[in-house]
Amino acid sequence: MTTLSGRHPTLREVARRARVSIKTVSRVANGEPNVAGGTRARVLAAIRRLGYRPNSLARSMRTRRSDTIGLIVPSIRNPFYPAIARGVEDVAREHGRAVFVTSADREPGKEQHYIALLVDKRVDGIILGSPVVGPRALAPARSAGIPVVAMNPNVALPGAFTLRIDNRRAAIEMMRFLLSLGHREISHVDGVPSLDRCRERLAGYRIGLEEAGIAFDRDRVEIGDFDYDSAYQAARKLLERHPATTCIFAGNDLMALGTMAAGLDLGLRIPGDLSVTGFDDIDLAAVVRPSLTTVHQPNYEMGRLAAELILNADARRGGRVRTMATRIVPRQSTGAPRAPAPPHTH
Repeated sequence: MTTLSGRHPTLREVARRARVSIKTVSRVANGEPNVAGGTRARVLAAIRRLGYRPNSLARSMRTRRSDTIGLIVPSIRNPFYPAIARGVEDVAREHGRAVFVTSADREPGKEQHYIALLVDKRVDGIILGSPVVGPRALAPARSAGIPVVAMNPNVALPGAFTLRIDNRRAAIEMMRFLLSLGHREISHVDGVPSLDRCRERLAGYRIGLEEAGIAFDRDRVEIGDFDYDSAYQAARKLLERHPATTCIFAGNDLMALGTMAAGLDLGLRIPGDLSVTGFDDIDLAAVVRPSLTTVHQPNYEMGRLAAELILNADARRGGRVRTMATRIVPRQSTGAPRAPAPPHTH
């Protein structure tokens, strides 16, 4: 709202209407304590009546805070990250903050550029979703005293508070689940081999096989590049090369959906002829038909926790690591193999 002259009301006009000092209005507008209840109510009523809005830019220059949190994700196309963003945004809104969201496309240079840009914007903290940069990229934030939370980083980031999951353990648990159903001919659609989390999930796939006395065969692994189309092609190659395959474990849910499409296009029933599993538990996993068996990552909870760490200043204690729990979510895309597998010969 503006005054009749078309200009925005000033701090002085609010003070005059509320019959208080300009300093008192400023303290109320900025949520500062030690203002009497009656006085605060009178000031807030005047603010509402006049439609006064504090000058956030001036306040940012004075307090060196912007009341914003920066969130950098590797890809806005991957449906795993909106839940993280929603968790961050929910906490930010509860505390009167806003969120800047950018996508770095898994490019270290782009990610480093956005970190520096957010530092220039004087954000209150930076949250990195699955970052691929190294520790040196955090130097601008460290110099400015801006805390950083890194979720599932590709390398150790001593300057950040790290939230992670145990990717290897989660993949082993998925393999144990599939083996318990009777599967022995299990292939794997990998993500991006240069990423630490993909290497860990591949290691979990391999360990799961070896625990069951099944030799790891590199020919049963194809790269899906963390996206639907690449995974579709990877799954077709695996199924055409190994027609006895009864199950494919994909390294994320988006690749699992591409794998399911490839199987269906080859005339296979899911899960009658081919079981498919993913990793992440994105929203689509529960609504697609058949619904997708997957590893649940607490992505929304991680987003909330990351924002809380920023706002509570806990994130300033860089070098700390917190491991979040995962779990297997069985759904319609998995079942027993179409025929009992022959005994395995060591």
